[in-house]
This record gives sequence, structure tokens and C-alpha cells, in this order.
Amino acid sequence: MDKPTCGSCRHYIGGGDWNLCCDLMYWLCYRESEACEKYEFSTEKIKELEQRDKDLAEYIQKAKEGKA
Repeated sequence: MDKPTCGSCRHYIGGGDWNLCCDLMYWLCYRESEACEKYEFSTEKIKELEQRDKDLAEYIQKAKEGKA
């Protein structure tokens, strides 16, 4: 089984380079970063990130079509 990553943790914020990645820690992590000892699995966080990915893909498609 793969190790859990920050992207499926309920504390993950996803602010990237602004050091706003986690509501508990103050260092840089990404969705694919290996989870730390404070990891808490969250189905809701996974759904939120999937929706964000879908929205971004739709925006990119509209931009390609000149509709954004």
C-alpha cells in the first residue's frame, strides 16, 4: 500500500509556496508530499481537491476556446 500524502489529510490547505500548506505546520508541503505524524485522513478533502481539479480543467478548456 502507498504511504498517505498531504493531499488526503484534513489539515491540508494547498497554498503551496506561501507556506500555507497545512493548518498545523508552517513549512512547505504539496499534495504529493509524504504525510507527517499529524496526518488525519479526510474523504471530504479528497473530494474538494477532485472538484478543484475539475474546475481548473474546465477553465483551461474554456481558455483554449477563447471563452474564459
